Amino acid sequence: MSTSYWYIVILIFFLRREVDTYRVLGVFPLNFRSHFIFFESIMRGLAREGHQVDIISHYELTNPPKNYKTIINLAKLDYPYPTTKFETIQKAIDAIKDPVKHLTEVYGIKMCPLLGHQKMQDFIRKPPKDTPYDVIIVQGYTISCFNGLGRVFNVPVITATPTLEFPWISRQIGNPFSTAFFSTLFMMKAEIKTFWDRLHNTVQTHVALYRFFSRTDDTHTEAMRKFLSTDMPTIREIEKEVALSIVNSHYTLQGVRPNTPAIIEVAGIHIEEDNSTLNMDLKRWMDESKSGVVYISFGTVVPIESLSKTTLLGMYNSFSKIAPIRVLIKAAEGENLPLGLPKNVKTMTWIPQIAVLKHNNTRLFMTHGGVHGVQEAVYFGIPVIGVPLFFDQMKNVNILVSKKMGVQLNYNEITEDSLDAALGKILKNPKYREAANYQSRLFRDRPLSATKTATYWIEYILKHGAQSLRSPAIDLYWWQAELLDVYLFLLFCVSLVSYVISIIFNIVLRKLSRRNLKIQLKRD
Repeated sequence: MSTSYWYIVILIFFLRREVDTYRVLGVFPLNFRSHFIFFESIMRGLAREGHQVDIISHYELTNPPKNYKTIINLAKLDYPYPTTKFETIQKAIDAIKDPVKHLTEVYGIKMCPLLGHQKMQDFIRKPPKDTPYDVIIVQGYTISCFNGLGRVFNVPVITATPTLEFPWISRQIGNPFSTAFFSTLFMMKAEIKTFWDRLHNTVQTHVALYRFFSRTDDTHTEAMRKFLSTDMPTIREIEKEVALSIVNSHYTLQGVRPNTPAIIEVAGIHIEEDNSTLNMDLKRWMDESKSGVVYISFGTVVPIESLSKTTLLGMYNSFSKIAPIRVLIKAAEGENLPLGLPKNVKTMTWIPQIAVLKHNNTRLFMTHGGVHGVQEAVYFGIPVIGVPLFFDQMKNVNILVSKKMGVQLNYNEITEDSLDAALGKILKNPKYREAANYQSRLFRDRPLSATKTATYWIEYILKHGAQSLRSPAIDLYWWQAELLDVYLFLLFCVSLVSYVISIIFNIVLRKLSRRNLKIQLKRD
């Protein structure tokens, strides 16, 4: 074929590529670093496909893709953001004793006025005109007021939830709760087995939904009308306009249930997008740990150093007993650890967790049960000792225990003896590693990668519109969607028919009795 032919083919390809690319706005107001890892992975995937990605968040990338741009760095704004770190475990637990109240107030109502910040207002009033936005991806959590940006820019809104979706996220897109057999976010048990489990799961879900609605009905609506437009409908109407919900979950972890097509599960997407590596010293240390490595991290919210000195010294004694197996501990403030670290223990203030967990010598992961840590353990087939601290961590650890790939310890009951027993179970019994490897195969086996799945469905909404996956359940009251009115009507009908039958039976019975009585009297 001639050279000119190939020039034409290449030109057509690039023209088509240009037509199929869009401009995407990502709005992620909460300053959780772990949440942003999830959002960043989604947005990176879109940028790699050629879409122009603009980000409003607290975190800027060091080496972003060419078409990935942070347009507002929220960390540089003068605004009273809620704390995402706690000095001690007890303070974290006390702060989140009532999860719905804490989430709606601290990470919801108090965040809506951010829309009124001058930097945000400048952007809202003067958005880019050269290439207008085609879609907005908003943090799907407790900040529905930011969904109103879809009305301002007249584009579809997609939510991205860094955890299992909350009941109100499910309600926004008409996703069934399935509380008869699916353990929802506020249910700490991993499995629903008994009548009382079903009752607890159902009541807790609907109570949480009611409390969220009652706390946000007026506050979020008023914030949108004040900072976005006086013509804004209520927050409940705005929530119904969500076109798609991307969720950091997967059925192999949280369980099988029916989902509307507007729920897209992409757990593990941050692992696919991770390119971290071990530095030279850590790599050498890991490579030399031929007997294996136990890796310990309690995440970024609560430092491991906040455990009591007695607990930490007990852990030291336990770790020394498993030598020559080595122990790697993430300690953000290592200088606060008690003296006397065993020789087989190494501490670092920052550790590339994914790179450590995928290393061949890693044998065990001791974790607080954060959603990303749990996914990473499953992805790489690493058995777990779970030490949940608060909220969904309890559920996450219970999931791994139910899958026989881990054991649980209560943080306030960690002693030398209890840790000896837990380490012994995992390190000496191969069934935990076998179960972890099995769960890893299930988790990884997908028709498309998590990144490609998220990108495909975002592009689907861009091509076909916000209504393309809309469920009719959105327009129903919850009791209609759950068929309570139908069941009550059927019960009424059965009761009515039973009542009529009983009346007829009594009438017939009385007539027969009278007839028999007359016959008896004649005989007498």
